[in-house]
Amino acid sequence: MIITNARIVTFDSRNRVLDSGEVEVSATGAIGRVANHIPWSSSEEVLDARGRLLMPALINCHTHLYSTLARGMALPRRAPGNFPEILEQLWWRLDRALSSDDIYYSALAGLVDYAKCGVATLLDHHSSPNACDGSLDIIEQAFREAGLRGALCYETSDRNGPESALQGIGENVRFIRKRAEKIKAKENDNLIGAGFGLHASFTLSDGTLREALAANKRLHAPFHIDRKSTRLNSSH
Repeated sequence: MIITNARIVTFDSRNRVLDSGEVEVSATGAIGRVANHIPWSSSEEVLDARGRLLMPALINCHTHLYSTLARGMALPRRAPGNFPEILEQLWWRLDRALSSDDIYYSALAGLVDYAKCGVATLLDHHSSPNACDGSLDIIEQAFREAGLRGALCYETSDRNGPESALQGIGENVRFIRKRAEKIKAKENDNLIGAGFGLHASFTLSDGTLREALAANKRLHAPFHIDRKSTRLNSSH
């Protein structure tokens, strides 16, 4: 395919801006030549961009797809006055309520929105304490259906107790091993990666951090850490 009549921002080593350029796209989706004009035959499929902006896709380095369906959600009590109250009244209640279906549809809806906004790669930090086991597989399915790339991890946290923290560690380890086995078997398609999630720093004890480090010692996966800093109420 040849895309014509596009305003192109290349973000390459020359950082070019072509006011009316053309881009060659191979059958595999790989980008070929980028120039003001590319010689092409009448047999080529041609797409006229009609002057629209064309640039490499964006990357979101930290997102929570499970929160997609919470947009505009009204809270029954007074509006939160600070960040701890937002967590306690909304996000920590929401993630505990998630089912497998909720995980799938919130991920899929969020990915569709990202694709429409030009984002093709996301690092997703997931949390669903009452539907933890296998949750990253569900999100992987949504990524594959949407055709976007992702690096997935599960939130490890002490806020729901030590058993929940160990479940989070286990889900990270399971998914990291699954991706490693795919790579070893040469079945990896480079669409999905795996990391080890820690979220957030103020909800993690030194003991849980040591457990996570020990679990990841032989896996050598990257840690994805949310370093929010705040104080919780004494009840937490």
